[in-house]
Amino acid sequence: MMIIKVFEDRWLRGMRNTGSCLRNKANMQCCLGFWADQCGFEYPDGTTSPSCIPNIKDSDMTTRGRNTVFCSDLMGINDSMLITDEQRKIQLNKIAFFAGIQFEFYASESLLVADGAD
Repeated sequence: MMIIKVFEDRWLRGMRNTGSCLRNKANMQCCLGFWADQCGFEYPDGTTSPSCIPNIKDSDMTTRGRNTVFCSDLMGINDSMLITDEQRKIQLNKIAFFAGIQFEFYASESLLVADGAD
């Protein structure tokens, strides 16, 4: 199981059609931005989805340069304005489980490091 750490103080969510992206200039990220960083992908700020990452290879997130249904489902949940953050976390992990991914949510990266859990 691949564990993706999401830091809530930098997590962009609930912002459908208002500029959600993998990472913005303020270093805020959607759940897939955390995934991309932890997979070691390099991409410019403002990249809107995994299919826009330069030189990305086919994966659970992209096929032939397009987002997979799985990826689009994660983006829809991340950006939905109709659910609470607790519902969002549960829904993201329900879908991610089938791709061998688990999202773990932390208040901030500095608290994780201070607790020695990194």
